Formats: sequence, structure tokens, C-alpha cells
Amino acid sequence: MRDPSKARQAQMRELASLRKRIAELEQAQLQDRQMEERLRGSEQRLRGIILNAQSGYFFIDRDGIYRQVNDAWLRMHKYDSPDEIIGRHYSVTQVGRDLDKAQQNVERLLAGEPFPTGEFSRLCKDGSIGYHTFSASPVLSDHEVIGLEGFLIDTTEHKKNLDALRAGEGRFRSIFDNSLDAILLTMPGGEIVSANRATQSLLGMTEEEICRAGRAGIVVQDEALARAIEEREKKGKWRGILTYRRKDGSTFAAEVSSNVFRAPDSGDRTITIFRDVSERKQMQEALRKSEIFLKETQLIARLGGWKANPHTDYLEWSDGVYSIIEAPRDYSPGYAEGRKYFPPEYGPVLQDKISDCLETGVPFRVELQLITDTGKRRWAEVRGLAPVIEGERSFVVGTLQDITERKEAELALRESEERFRLFMDNSPTIAWIKDEQGRYVYLSGTYEARFGVQLKDWIGKTDAELWPPEIAENFRKNDLAVLAAGRPIEVTEETVSPDGSRCHWLNSKFPFRAADGERYIAGIGLDITEQKKAEDELTIYREHLEALVKERTGELENKTQILEELNAATRALLRQREEDRKELEERFVANMKNLILPYAEKMKKTHLDERQLSYLGIMEAHFNEIMSPLMKTMQQRNFTPTESQVASLIKDGKTTKEIAAIMGVAPSSIDTHRKSIRRKLGLNNVKANLQSHLQSIGI
Repeated sequence: MRDPSKARQAQMRELASLRKRIAELEQAQLQDRQMEERLRGSEQRLRGIILNAQSGYFFIDRDGIYRQVNDAWLRMHKYDSPDEIIGRHYSVTQVGRDLDKAQQNVERLLAGEPFPTGEFSRLCKDGSIGYHTFSASPVLSDHEVIGLEGFLIDTTEHKKNLDALRAGEGRFRSIFDNSLDAILLTMPGGEIVSANRATQSLLGMTEEEICRAGRAGIVVQDEALARAIEEREKKGKWRGILTYRRKDGSTFAAEVSSNVFRAPDSGDRTITIFRDVSERKQMQEALRKSEIFLKETQLIARLGGWKANPHTDYLEWSDGVYSIIEAPRDYSPGYAEGRKYFPPEYGPVLQDKISDCLETGVPFRVELQLITDTGKRRWAEVRGLAPVIEGERSFVVGTLQDITERKEAELALRESEERFRLFMDNSPTIAWIKDEQGRYVYLSGTYEARFGVQLKDWIGKTDAELWPPEIAENFRKNDLAVLAAGRPIEVTEETVSPDGSRCHWLNSKFPFRAADGERYIAGIGLDITEQKKAEDELTIYREHLEALVKERTGELENKTQILEELNAATRALLRQREEDRKELEERFVANMKNLILPYAEKMKKTHLDERQLSYLGIMEAHFNEIMSPLMKTMQQRNFTPTESQVASLIKDGKTTKEIAAIMGVAPSSIDTHRKSIRRKLGLNNVKANLQSHLQSIGI
């Protein structure tokens, strides 16, 4: 038998230890709740970033139903409220011709397969079609894919600008390459940017050879060139005769028109138009030295010739000139009257040219406008061939040719080139062109400004000469892929800025073939560094949160296991405590019944006075009051008070005689009570020890 006091002390120590452990667990649970609140706060901040991002965000479940979109997505699809799209299938935002492709992409993402980047179409609420780049990833919960989320970057305006740029460039190149005159796009310093087919044919050189040679390689460096450059620097334009050199070394006289124009943020550029006039000069020289010249005046007249002397009123026109100015055939104006066919800004120019030709004998060529009798303005090329003497009067003879169509083509070419350059130089995109060998032939102004470079320093160089090896290798690989595919390809590429930072570009590269058959690769790039950075940050952050959740989940599982073990230990201690309590109560009841109550019964049978009987009654009442709660377990078996007393004494190991002596009754009465107890416990006809059974059921 254990000492009740020691057992109670042990229980108190165990309870104290248990309370301490419970307090520690409650503190751990508090910390876990705080961590969960912080995680929820982080998740809310992340959700706020997503909902307020400039890129369109969406989340669809495994069934393809929209569950969440942000404001940018609504704006891109022209919806007014999330209620208009949440709960609907993603197919409502797909263009019909692209729906199958979209479904395939969704299935690939849900299966964990990689997703190719590119430009995709979308169907807006109002039926219009937009374009965007698209990045998406599966969303996991308990290691299972529950849907997809991703971001859209709107490229609709970029696509429109790109289409317009390609169309404008095509028109520009068409005019440029199909002009009958030789045309050069140059820098004021003499660097040649581009040469059309007429120039290549006239010089017997390829465009690459012309660009590499520069002005010094194709124009004879003489005083005429020096004067031309000086005048063009002062006035912004120049016209005259220069000597050009062919690839074979031969030279020829060329009539040249050169203009300077300025494009925003790209510096000065020049356009030079020239044609071979060597044969004409030889003809003029022969005409000046031969009397046949005068006899051929009528021939010149038939071709659109004229004869004039600015110091007199004499002006003679051929039929060809009458046709150009739409004047009557019988009209014979004096010189002063004939000047009405020239606008005020051109009449004095022609007069000065005629005077100079008479004085110096040097032919001239000038382009000016004429006003016809019907009020139209037409462009004409007026050439003074040579002075002639008829009697006492000197004249200049020449030709007049209608060049309205050519002039309009030149102006259209110039305007097209200007629009092209202004567009490219003011576009938020960068643009470039390389030849088939990867050598640069063109950079837009925005490209030069973005990377702090100039075309003159890059022209003819490859990426390997200009970029770090890994960047140059990637550029060349993608360029070759474009040439091999023969179609536009959109790729994401990385560059290094002048400050050393890395930038990401969404580049559209496309091949084209020039009129001479040469192949080129052109590209247009959009800076997506900030979008890429935002996407990357959201993806590192999401992975970090997932790692934290996984870590905390593991900790909670460990703590849950510890709590379960502690709960099991607590339950075991409580069961032991209950058993000890029952044992103490039973011993108390047994002691009362065996050691006190029997003697109280015996005292009643002795000669006691009324006071003593009164005290004895009070004692019995209090004893019964104390034992009443403790007797409930026994009463639950439907035992009578006498049977409960007998059962308690049997449990304590008392024999029938001992019980009869204690209770003051005959042993036969105790046997009767024994049988009743066995019957109520269901032990009739069962070989079972009554004492052991009573001890096992806690009576």
C-alpha cells in the first residue's frame, strides 16, 4: 500500500511540471499565431502590389474560370468592374482563331510544361482586338496545382507603331532604290550611310564598298569640292559640278545637289543627288568650238530650248517651252514680260545665272519653278549651255526640261526619309539594321542616345566587336535563327548600359532582302527591364513565402506531435490521479464502515443516556453526510446500504464470519447478502472471485 501523502506530493509535482509545460506550449502557440498574422500581412501586401501593378494580373482555376483580375487587366480588356468577368471562362477573352492555341497553352501550364514567350491576341469587351506579351505559372496548394496566375504587358500600340514603321520604311526604300538619279545618305563629315542602286551602278561599286570608301573615296578632292563644302556649311545646301571617281579609277563630271537636314537628337544629316554630265560637258565643249552649234539652235528649240540676253528685252522660246508653260504658240514675249512665268524668288536667280554665263562662259544648271498660264506651278531644270554671238549681240542658249515628277519624287523621298527618321528617333523603341554578316548599317537616334554611341563609330562592325562575349553570342544566335526561319521572331535579350547595369529588351527581329538581293536583319526593341524586375521580384517573394509556410508547417507539425504526446501523458497522469483518488476514497469509506460505524452500532446497544444517544446520532448523521458522495459509485450498482457495507468488507478481504462479527449479525445473513451482490453484478453461475471482481470495478 502506498503512502497517500507521498503519492499526493508526487501528484502535485507532476501537476506543477505539467502546468509549466502547458504554459510553454501556450507561448509557442502565441508565437505561431503572431507568425501567421505576419505571414497574412505579407500576403496582403503582396496581393496589394499585384492588384495595383501596371501589368495586367489574372488568376484562373483548373476549370479555366476567372477568379481574380487587377485594375490593369480590366483596363486592357475594357471592362468596368471585376463582376463582369469573375466566374466566366477565359475563352470569352480569346480571339476565335487563337482559341485552340490558348487552350493548348493552358493545358501545358497545368501539366507543368515550359511555356514559350511571345505576342498574343486578346478579345476586349467591346469586340476590339488587343495584343500583349504573356507570362504565367501554375499555382500550388498542398503540392497540387489549383490554377494559373500570370501577367500581361500591353503591346498593342507597340505593334501598331511597328506595322507603321515597316510600311514607312518600305515606301522610303522603294523610292530610294528606284530613283533614276544617284542618291547618297551621308553625314556632314563625309561618312556615307547608304547608297541607292543608281549610285552603285554609276560608280561600279557595291553599297558596302561605297560606305566604306566614304566621300574621300568617290569624290576628287579639289578646290571645287572645298568650295562646295564651305557653301553648304553656310547655307545648308549646294548645287554645282564635282568630279567623281569610279571603282576602276576613271573620273567623270557630275551635277550635284546636296542638302543638310537636322533630325531631333540625331545631329545633322545630308542627302546628295548627282548624275553623270560628262557627256553633256563634252557636247557643250564641242558646240562652243563648232559653227554647227548655231545651226542646231532649231533642234535645241524643238527639245525645249531657249535663247536670252538679260541686258535686253530679247527672249526666244522653243515649242517645247511653250508646251511646258501652256502659253499660246504665237506668243513672242519680250524678256521682261517672259519673267512673269517665274515666281519672284526664282526670276532674279535665272537672270544672275545668264549674266555669269555670258561673262565667264561657264555653263550653269538651276532648278526652279514656273507658273503656267493656267496658274499651276511646275518644276523645271534650266541649263545654260554656252554664250553665242550674233552680230553685235551676245546670247546664252540652253534647254529647259520639265522635272516636276522627278522633283516631287525627290521631295517625297526626302519627306519619307525625314518622317522615317523622326519617327524612329522619337519612338520609345530602339531600332537597328545589320547585314547578313552581322555588321551594323543603321542605328536609330533613340538607340544612339540609349547606349551613348554614334552610327559612324558602329557602322561596319559586328556585335563581337562591340558587346561583351556572352551578349554578342546571344545576339548572333538569334540573328541566325531569324535568317534561317525567314520570318519575324520575338525574343527577350539582355544588354549592358553605359553605367554597367543590365537591361532586358523585348526585341522583334525580322529579315528582309534589298533590291540588290542582299539580305539584312532589322530589329526593334522595347525596354522591359522594369517589368522583368517586377515579375522577378514577385516570383522570388512568392517562393520565399512558400518556403516560410513550408517551414512553419513543419514546425507546427512537430509542435502538434509534442502536444499530442503531452496530452497523452496528461491523460495518463489524470487517470492515475483518479485511480489514486478512488483508492483513497474507498479506503476512507472502508475504514469508516469497518472501524467506526460497527462500534457506533454496538454503542447503541449499550446503556446510554439520552445525551449520549443524541451525540451518537449526530455523529452518525455527519458520518453519513461525509460518506454519501463516496457511496454513489456503490449505489450505482443498486446495492442496499447493508449490501454496500458487505461489498466493501469483502473487497477488503474480510471473511463471512469476520463480517458477521463486525456487523453483529448471523453468518447466514452475510451469505444471503453475498448471493444478492453476485446476482446484481451478473456473477451467478460464473466461477469468479467476488473480492477480485469488486476490486476490478472500483467498488
